[in-house]
Amino acid sequence: MKLTMLGVGSSAGTPMVGCNCTTCLSIDSRNNRTRCSSFIELNNGKIILIDTSPDLRLQSLREGLTHVDAVLYTHTHADHMHGIDELRAFCFIQRSQIQLYGSHETMAHIANKFAYALREPSNNWDMPVLKVNPINAPFQLFNQTIIPIPLKHGKNDIYGYRIGDIAYLTDVSGIPDSSLLLLQGLKVLLLDCLRYATHHTHINVEQSLRYAGLIKAKSTYMIHMTHDLEYTSLATKLPCDIYVGYMTLIFGLAILIKNNSIVDIFWGIGFILIMLFSSNFKISDYFATNLFNALILLWGFRLSIHIFIRNHSKDEDFRYKNWRNTWKYFYLRSFLQIFMLQGFIMWLISIPIIKFNYRAINELSYFYYIGISIFFIGFLFETISDYQLLNFKKNKKNKGKIITIGLWRYSRHPNYFGEALLWWGLAIAGIENTGDIYLLISPLLITFLLRYVSGVPMLEEK
Repeated sequence: MKLTMLGVGSSAGTPMVGCNCTTCLSIDSRNNRTRCSSFIELNNGKIILIDTSPDLRLQSLREGLTHVDAVLYTHTHADHMHGIDELRAFCFIQRSQIQLYGSHETMAHIANKFAYALREPSNNWDMPVLKVNPINAPFQLFNQTIIPIPLKHGKNDIYGYRIGDIAYLTDVSGIPDSSLLLLQGLKVLLLDCLRYATHHTHINVEQSLRYAGLIKAKSTYMIHMTHDLEYTSLATKLPCDIYVGYMTLIFGLAILIKNNSIVDIFWGIGFILIMLFSSNFKISDYFATNLFNALILLWGFRLSIHIFIRNHSKDEDFRYKNWRNTWKYFYLRSFLQIFMLQGFIMWLISIPIIKFNYRAINELSYFYYIGISIFFIGFLFETISDYQLLNFKKNKKNKGKIITIGLWRYSRHPNYFGEALLWWGLAIAGIENTGDIYLLISPLLITFLLRYVSGVPMLEEK
């Protein structure tokens, strides 16, 4: 079974006519959204279209859609129905009548507004040749069970549909508990997500994420989005309380043991948590995404374990100890300047992780291969240089000396070089088109911090 999303935009589409907002002016193709519709190709080759948007002709040309066997209608609103006349092209090509399915109200609406299209086959194929079929229960279509999912759209009762392990829920303001029971065990969920602000006939981002959490489909895709939702901004958003809660927990632990160095140990683990939350704690269907996440696990655990071993039974790091002795209002300032600031920086650096999991990348592009290769080089540099430095410090004869063996012979700070390099690799691996250049914020930031702020300068001063 194959799903193709023809359009994921709201009734106005994106870009909107006459709008100069960031989304509407964006060159990122993912911000160009035609009106909502999808089709499913069954294993037997039959094609079921869901809704006929006003953009159906252009969508069909774009996707190479030349055949439609049946149409499922969710409700009667224009942005989901008024492309019905475009079905004439498929009737003409197929020389066959197309069956329409939907609620009694929806089929009656079609019979009233588009009566000219409801005809039996004849020698005239210049107009649509359609037939309405009212439904109110699961039914068989081309040897596939179709389950109507009752939904609320404001005051209106409409249908979503479940076809196998795929569900399509557009224009949702509420999902009854009885309908949630029909949505268990899904692989793919297409779910309404109008905008950030609440709306009386649609769920917003927060509500959509809440329903996605209840339904627990393996993959969830947001549809029927307005121009309020810019792709990059939406894809890189995680609930703020994840970062704040994580760093607050570590801050409390630091107060308990009177050692702020603990924040360094939890740096790598923080990125692992971000990866787990952005992937909904699920293994992806795609090898590229799973490999990417495995590398985050490998790097994060390795770094956290290394810092734990390095700091075990030692005093607080000289940086934090100095701040503890010199800062006024130490606890407030350390909470904001150490823990909350690191949480914010962690979010910026983790943009490639969030993007990879929201996008569910499976394309093994040249950028992906290059990026993963760069990651491994950086990871080896960081791991080997950390190991060499650890062994060097274990030898009491080296106390007060500067390491100049191994990788340290070629660089003053090969571990920092490796750290920066691996983040360049992760960002490059996530680039699919020019709209993804924003991912370079991550390696640029970590490189700047290591070279000019918290890495090299502080150690050189020491």
